[in-house]
Amino acid sequence: MELAPHVSDWTAPRYHKQIISGASKAATLSGLTGGAHPVTRAEMRTAIRSRKTATSEQYQAILFAAACYLTVSRGIEIYNLTPEKILRTTSGDLRLTLGRTKTAVGVVKTIPNTLIDTFNPGRAIGAWIDGLDLGPDQRIWRKINGNMVSRKEEAGPDDLRRQLKAVFSHEKIGWHSFRKGAASELALGGTPLEALLATGTWANVTSLRPYIGNAIRTNEGYNREQARRLLGRRKSL
Repeated sequence: MELAPHVSDWTAPRYHKQIISGASKAATLSGLTGGAHPVTRAEMRTAIRSRKTATSEQYQAILFAAACYLTVSRGIEIYNLTPEKILRTTSGDLRLTLGRTKTAVGVVKTIPNTLIDTFNPGRAIGAWIDGLDLGPDQRIWRKINGNMVSRKEEAGPDDLRRQLKAVFSHEKIGWHSFRKGAASELALGGTPLEALLATGTWANVTSLRPYIGNAIRTNEGYNREQARRLLGRRKSL
């Protein structure tokens, strides 16, 4: 601010110190998930059911979404997966080494080899990797031209975002959508707080709250049940 008169005619507001002080006290991390739409369990199941008639781009987006959702992971963590970071266990599970996340070090998560309706996430993603025959340090998400999956070119972040928006038909689908949605569904299902924090590698409840707050408050089933609890008849003791 001392140099300002020498380079422009701008001057600081009269009460700039009070403004800065007030802003620092009111600052919040709320909303840093970018306003991404939290994908519900029903939306995720609909997308998975569509995989049998999906194009290669859509199928890749479904696998990416499922990996984020089932591990409650940040999109960038799943985007950076390479074959050397994925271990197939004797039971057929996929053990993902995420390494360092924003809040934890040495993070390992699992995509299970288990049948959910007619979908086996561990086997589906494992088959996708096997079919690509990639080098150990190549990202598993690939550029797709027409219906041909490239072994030489990886998909960029914008490619995947476009594919995800096409599958989920929502303009505000982003990489946080699946983490937010999965965390909200687990919270609504009664998952213990300690387990939820550990699964998503949140440092504390404060950092978790922006992910689940709005999704829970606007969940139709949750609101119906809350209304019954608040206004419904109770059996007399």
